[in-house]
Amino acid sequence: MGNDKESGKFLAIIFACYNRIEKTRACIDSLQQQLAKLPIQYQFYICDDHSSDGTPEMLQRRLPKATLIRTKGNYYWSKSMQVAMNAARKDNPDYYLMVNDDVLFHENAIAIMLASYHRASSRPCGIVGTTVSSENGNITYGGRQDDNAKIIKPSSSLPACKVANWNCFLVDARTIAQIGIIDGHYEHGGGDYDYCYRMKKAGIPIYIAYDIIGQCEANTVAQSFLSAGFSRRERLKAYFSRKGLPFRSTIRYNYKTKGFKGLWDVTIGYLYGITMIVMKKDLTRGDK
Repeated sequence: MGNDKESGKFLAIIFACYNRIEKTRACIDSLQQQLAKLPIQYQFYICDDHSSDGTPEMLQRRLPKATLIRTKGNYYWSKSMQVAMNAARKDNPDYYLMVNDDVLFHENAIAIMLASYHRASSRPCGIVGTTVSSENGNITYGGRQDDNAKIIKPSSSLPACKVANWNCFLVDARTIAQIGIIDGHYEHGGGDYDYCYRMKKAGIPIYIAYDIIGQCEANTVAQSFLSAGFSRRERLKAYFSRKGLPFRSTIRYNYKTKGFKGLWDVTIGYLYGITMIVMKKDLTRGDK
């Protein structure tokens, strides 16, 4: 990434947080160390959904110039991200970098994301960063060709994808102007994939950054309903929880992205999932 491309540009770094102070601290520290070396202006936009573990106070000490919005504890991820993105939009940044606060970023992660943006064959566009597990090195989050397909490995060719996790996701101001911000009506997750479908409908591509950008562990709630090692009761509770596949949000997502076919897919999917849980069998996902 050449300095001439980013000098004077403004990067908004956006995330939501709730009661995981140590991970949040490690995340922002890993970002700040590299931001100081880049020729770019930046600002953090954070929505804290009523943390009680000292996270807001820690953020105020470490990021005194950040825009920090505190909500009442019932916003969860998608709505919290909507609040933070809306605050960022008012300041007209050139780039929006959405991150999860449990990612430990490599020291050149932001440089990789911006360089990938400038290498992309089409703009406006989105860039998704790929993360791996610190425990076994397996890929945990990134871009896919379909909701349940395998995560695509990074490559110098910047492969395109259709859906992307927002553990590390970059879009430009033109995309925001055309698409808007994340849908905050989801009970927790779902807003990131929803946004990718909106980009696809508008003809805005998403590319996978050319290298791994950090470490992040897989969703433990999903693991608890996928695995037959848990009781039926535990699995069903996790399956329908906010962080699993809650009914209202799952219906919303599938109808918005696939129309009436999506409603059929939801029905079949729930019947299959419940049957497998009742029969004490593993559920599988495309990335496993």
